[in-house]
Amino acid sequence: KSQICHCVGIGHRCCFTMSEETKTRQNRLAELEAKAVAEATASADDSFKPAPSLLNAPSPEALLQQVDGPSLEGYHGKESVYVGKSVPVAVRAKLEVPINVSAPGSVVEYAIESKAYDIGFGVTAEREEGITVVKESDRVNSHLAPVTGKFLVGTVPCLLKFEFDNDYSWFREKMISYRITVTPPSVETLMAGRRRRAKACQKAVEEDLQSAKVRLETADSQMISLETADS
Repeated sequence: KSQICHCVGIGHRCCFTMSEETKTRQNRLAELEAKAVAEATASADDSFKPAPSLLNAPSPEALLQQVDGPSLEGYHGKESVYVGKSVPVAVRAKLEVPINVSAPGSVVEYAIESKAYDIGFGVTAEREEGITVVKESDRVNSHLAPVTGKFLVGTVPCLLKFEFDNDYSWFREKMISYRITVTPPSVETLMAGRRRRAKACQKAVEEDLQSAKVRLETADSQMISLETADS
């Protein structure tokens, strides 16, 4: 519990101590967040499974590209920032902000605001395997305080859709502002991810081959049974 210091010298020292404590706390939170992101990225890589279309493709090139992620040639890992200011969302309408993410392990942060009134807001991630709801669409009081969030994109290619929904309003157009930042992983993280995805991909390919072998044996057995029945 902080107390007021009546001596100027002591007062400055207390302020310095509190500032150091705050800085230490912030550094600790940053470390915990970085650790959580690293663990989530590793978990996503370890559970990587190629899309069926890639496993069944005549060429392995597309599969290898998904395992590799972005090319390291000229890769700088710079963040991409998408900003919209005072964008109108008409009455009984919706606005979508699509963003393609190509680097696995990217961290996405967003902050949205609206003027005077609330707005419906949700986030989805679309991949070949299906759609993942990142944030359930719901009316948010973004006119009172910014609505913020952060999440990890583990599997790519991925199409993110940030949806602003004013379909429920019959009379009021809404004005929204947003800032979305996509921070790709470092080269070191990307290389580690490649190794984990390659290992997971090898396992998936071996399982797929084993499954194909079982299906072929079953088909052969059924064919022999049919030929025996006909004779």
